[in-house]
Amino acid sequence: MKKRGIWILCAVVLLCLAAWGLSILRCEILTARHGSEFDNAWKRDTMLIDPAYWKVLDYSESAASVYFVAPDKKGGAVLRFEKQEGNWVLSDWGPYWSATGSADDIIWPYIR
Repeated sequence: MKKRGIWILCAVVLLCLAAWGLSILRCEILTARHGSEFDNAWKRDTMLIDPAYWKVLDYSESAASVYFVAPDKKGGAVLRFEKQEGNWVLSDWGPYWSATGSADDIIWPYIR
C-alpha cells in the first residue's frame, strides 16, 4: 500500500511538471512566431518603459496576452492587446509582479 502511494505521488508530480513544461514550450513557440508583432506595440502607452524581453502567453487573430519584463528584470506585467485596423492596441494590463513584493501576482507559466 505504501509503494502505491509513492507511485501515485510521483505520477502527480510528473504530470504537473509535464503540464508546466508544455506551457512554457507553447509560450516559446508563440513568441518565436508572433513576438516581433509586439516590438513597438507597447510604445503606444507612455507609462511603459523599454522591456528587457517579452513572451507571448496567448495569441489569436484578434487578441493577445504578452508578458513584458522590466529592463532591470525586477518587475513585469501581462499586457493584453486587441487588433484594431491591422494594429495591436493595448486594451488592458495585469497581473503584475515585482521583486520588491509590491505587486506579487503569479504569471503562468513563467511564475515570475
